[in-house]
Amino acid sequence: MAKGRPASLLTLLIFLTGLAILGQVSFIAANYLANGLIDTLTSSSIFAITWYYPAILLPIIQVIVIQLVLYVLLIAILWYLTQAIGNLFFLRQSSLRLLGIFLWMMAAIDIFAVNSYRFPDSLFSQFIRLPDAALIIIIAISSTLLLIAILLAGVRLIRHRMILLGISAIL
Repeated sequence: MAKGRPASLLTLLIFLTGLAILGQVSFIAANYLANGLIDTLTSSSIFAITWYYPAILLPIIQVIVIQLVLYVLLIAILWYLTQAIGNLFFLRQSSLRLLGIFLWMMAAIDIFAVNSYRFPDSLFSQFIRLPDAALIIIIAISSTLLLIAILLAGVRLIRHRMILLGISAIL
């Protein structure tokens, strides 16, 4: 990135998601190291013997690949929503970047709130420790804002297709 040139929307979304992944890995590592689970697991002779079996290794790789694919999908969907809404309302690049960051934050809040509500004893539910009624309100607000963004992107898509249909009918 050149000096003085603002980052593109896609770069910002990738950077934010990368920070979230780094935060997840750091949180998991700190939690497991504090609990001594990694030391107990790796010092076991059973672990040393079974680690390289496909029945152990393949599901771990599968979970990592699926999670990476989901991150890529999240970035692509948020990028498309932001671009479509930006085109619908003729937003400038700076406004577009702010909208992308806002949508990313709404998605992250929604994911953490749903995780905390559905899996209250999970590792990542510790980010949001609120009563169920408050979590439902947070989920409703963030999901509604994301649904509005999806609907606006749909309006943009329909409007764009109608223009293309009108042009092709004229030709």
